[in-house]
Amino acid sequence: MAHMSSVSRMSTSARSTTPEAKQTTHPAFVAFSGKADIVLLSQDNVCFPMFSETLKRTSAWFNTMFTLPQAGGTPVASGSTEPLPVTESSETLADLLSIVNGTGMPSFDDLDRLESILFAAEKYDMPMPLALIRAVL
Repeated sequence: MAHMSSVSRMSTSARSTTPEAKQTTHPAFVAFSGKADIVLLSQDNVCFPMFSETLKRTSAWFNTMFTLPQAGGTPVASGSTEPLPVTESSETLADLLSIVNGTGMPSFDDLDRLESILFAAEKYDMPMPLALIRAVL
Protein backbone atom coordinates (compact mmCIF):
# COMPACT_ATOMS: atom_id res chain seq x y z
CA MET A 1 0.00 0.00 0.00
CA ALA A 2 1.26 3.53 -0.71
CA HIS A 3 2.58 5.43 2.27
CA MET A 4 0.52 8.27 3.69
CA SER A 5 3.57 10.54 3.65
CA SER A 6 3.65 10.46 -0.15
CA VAL A 7 0.99 13.17 -0.33
CA SER A 8 2.06 16.69 0.34
CA ARG A 9 0.29 18.07 3.38
CA MET A 10 0.53 21.61 2.09
CA SER A 11 -2.02 23.93 3.56
CA THR A 12 -4.00 26.06 1.19
CA SER A 13 -2.25 29.06 2.70
CA ALA A 14 1.07 27.67 1.42
CA ARG A 15 -0.25 27.89 -2.12
CA SER A 16 -0.11 31.03 -4.17
CA THR A 17 -2.57 33.66 -3.02
CA THR A 18 -2.46 35.78 -6.15
CA PRO A 19 -5.76 36.41 -7.97
CA GLU A 20 -4.57 34.10 -10.77
CA ALA A 21 -4.42 31.26 -8.21
CA LYS A 22 -8.11 31.49 -7.32
CA GLN A 23 -9.63 28.09 -6.73
CA THR A 24 -12.08 26.89 -9.37
CA THR A 25 -14.02 23.67 -9.72
CA HIS A 26 -13.10 21.43 -12.63
CA PRO A 27 -15.89 21.56 -15.25
CA ALA A 28 -16.31 17.77 -15.31
CA PHE A 29 -16.92 17.77 -11.54
CA VAL A 30 -19.26 20.77 -11.17
CA ALA A 31 -22.26 18.42 -10.97
CA PHE A 32 -20.84 17.04 -7.69
CA SER A 33 -20.56 20.49 -6.07
CA GLY A 34 -22.88 20.80 -3.10
CA LYS A 35 -23.46 17.03 -3.08
CA ALA A 36 -19.97 15.65 -2.51
CA ASP A 37 -18.63 15.36 1.02
CA ILE A 38 -14.94 16.03 0.30
CA VAL A 39 -13.01 18.27 -2.08
CA LEU A 40 -9.55 17.46 -3.42
CA LEU A 41 -7.46 20.46 -4.46
CA SER A 42 -4.92 19.99 -7.26
CA GLN A 43 -1.50 21.64 -7.16
CA ASP A 44 -2.78 24.19 -9.69
CA ASN A 45 -5.75 25.19 -7.45
CA VAL A 46 -8.55 23.29 -9.17
CA CYS A 47 -11.19 21.74 -6.90
CA PHE A 48 -12.55 18.24 -7.37
CA PRO A 49 -15.66 17.57 -5.29
CA MET A 50 -15.85 13.84 -4.57
CA PHE A 51 -17.83 11.38 -2.53
CA SER A 52 -15.69 9.88 0.23
CA GLU A 53 -17.39 6.51 -0.30
CA THR A 54 -16.09 6.42 -3.88
CA LEU A 55 -12.57 7.24 -2.71
CA LYS A 56 -12.73 4.66 0.10
CA ARG A 57 -14.01 1.97 -2.26
CA THR A 58 -11.46 2.60 -5.02
CA SER A 59 -8.37 3.58 -3.04
CA ALA A 60 -6.75 1.77 -0.13
CA TRP A 61 -4.84 5.00 0.60
CA PHE A 62 -8.01 7.08 0.99
CA ASN A 63 -9.76 4.26 2.84
CA THR A 64 -6.96 4.32 5.40
CA MET A 65 -6.86 8.12 5.53
CA PHE A 66 -10.55 8.34 6.39
CA THR A 67 -10.05 6.00 9.36
CA LEU A 68 -6.94 7.61 10.87
CA PRO A 69 -7.49 9.74 13.97
CA GLN A 70 -6.55 13.40 13.69
CA ALA A 71 -5.45 15.90 16.35
CA GLY A 72 -8.85 15.77 18.08
CA GLY A 73 -8.81 11.97 18.13
CA THR A 74 -11.47 11.61 15.44
CA PRO A 75 -10.98 10.29 11.89
CA VAL A 76 -10.60 12.65 8.93
CA ALA A 77 -14.04 14.12 8.51
CA SER A 78 -15.85 13.74 5.28
CA GLY A 79 -18.06 16.73 4.74
CA SER A 80 -15.23 19.12 5.54
CA THR A 81 -15.45 22.43 3.78
CA GLU A 82 -11.64 22.72 3.68
CA PRO A 83 -10.21 21.24 0.44
CA LEU A 84 -7.62 18.49 0.82
CA PRO A 85 -4.51 19.58 -1.13
CA VAL A 86 -2.77 16.96 -3.26
CA THR A 87 0.33 17.24 -5.42
CA GLU A 88 -1.15 16.17 -8.77
CA SER A 89 -2.06 18.57 -11.57
CA SER A 90 -5.71 19.15 -12.42
CA GLU A 91 -5.26 17.23 -15.69
CA THR A 92 -3.94 14.15 -13.87
CA LEU A 93 -6.59 14.33 -11.14
CA ALA A 94 -9.41 14.81 -13.65
CA ASP A 95 -8.29 11.73 -15.58
CA LEU A 96 -7.76 9.56 -12.50
CA LEU A 97 -10.97 10.59 -10.73
CA SER A 98 -13.02 10.23 -13.93
CA ILE A 99 -11.86 6.62 -14.15
CA VAL A 100 -12.79 5.79 -10.54
CA ASN A 101 -16.10 7.66 -10.86
CA GLY A 102 -16.88 5.81 -14.08
CA THR A 103 -17.51 9.10 -15.88
CA GLY A 104 -14.70 9.13 -18.43
CA MET A 105 -11.51 7.75 -19.82
CA PRO A 106 -8.27 9.56 -20.55
CA SER A 107 -6.81 9.75 -24.01
CA PHE A 108 -4.45 6.87 -24.57
CA ASP A 109 -2.45 8.80 -27.17
CA ASP A 110 -0.22 10.73 -24.75
CA LEU A 111 2.25 8.48 -22.93
CA ASP A 112 3.44 11.26 -20.59
CA ARG A 113 -0.15 11.85 -19.51
CA LEU A 114 -0.72 8.13 -18.96
CA GLU A 115 2.48 7.93 -16.94
CA SER A 116 1.22 10.71 -14.64
CA ILE A 117 -2.08 8.89 -14.15
CA LEU A 118 -0.28 5.61 -13.45
CA PHE A 119 2.01 7.31 -10.92
CA ALA A 120 -0.97 8.87 -9.11
CA ALA A 121 -2.96 5.61 -9.17
CA GLU A 122 0.00 3.78 -7.69
CA LYS A 123 0.54 6.50 -5.08
CA TYR A 124 -3.10 6.34 -3.93
CA ASP A 125 -3.23 2.54 -4.22
CA MET A 126 -6.00 2.49 -6.84
CA PRO A 127 -5.84 -0.93 -8.52
CA MET A 128 -8.63 -0.42 -11.08
CA PRO A 129 -7.03 2.55 -12.94
CA LEU A 130 -3.67 0.77 -12.82
CA ALA A 131 -5.07 -2.42 -14.33
CA LEU A 132 -7.12 -0.57 -16.93
CA ILE A 133 -4.25 1.55 -18.27
CA ARG A 134 -1.78 -1.32 -18.17
CA ALA A 135 -4.22 -3.51 -20.13
CA VAL A 136 -4.58 -0.84 -22.82
CA LEU A 137 -0.83 -0.34 -23.11
